[in-house]
Amino acid sequence: MGVGDIIQQELEIYRGHHKGSKLWKRYDWQRIHRMFWVGLILGPPQHVFYGYIDKLLPKRDFASVSKKILLDQIVISPVCIAVFFVGMGVLEGNSASEIKSEMRNKFLFVYTMDWMVWPPAQYLNFYCLLPKYRVLYINFVTMLYDIFLSYAKYDIGETS
Repeated sequence: MGVGDIIQQELEIYRGHHKGSKLWKRYDWQRIHRMFWVGLILGPPQHVFYGYIDKLLPKRDFASVSKKILLDQIVISPVCIAVFFVGMGVLEGNSASEIKSEMRNKFLFVYTMDWMVWPPAQYLNFYCLLPKYRVLYINFVTMLYDIFLSYAKYDIGETS
């Protein structure tokens, strides 16, 4: 998540949202730090969850892959999005009402994008890729998705 946030901050600099010059002053390092910690909190439970659904549904046929994708989208995605906003809000020192307000304003936007990104990505992951390539592939897609999460958190405002 930290790398995704650095890329998002570069996009913000490019669009003129904030100025950066020297590397140390170029980025909001506290923001990157918060994104890193929330990513670290989300990673291990997701790893366990995906290991569990691989054991629960070991086949690579269309029915099993579809069930894995539905479990991912219906169970883990809403939980991860909520943990993201709550975790970021707590690390920013926001009140419970501020966190709730941000979730109310941004959850559906993020969850909708989640449905556009992850089902096709997970189809490739579960159906087409050999297990030895899955970690590299998912880490790459996750980094791209984390750019979006940083955008949703910091660049779209409260009314999106």
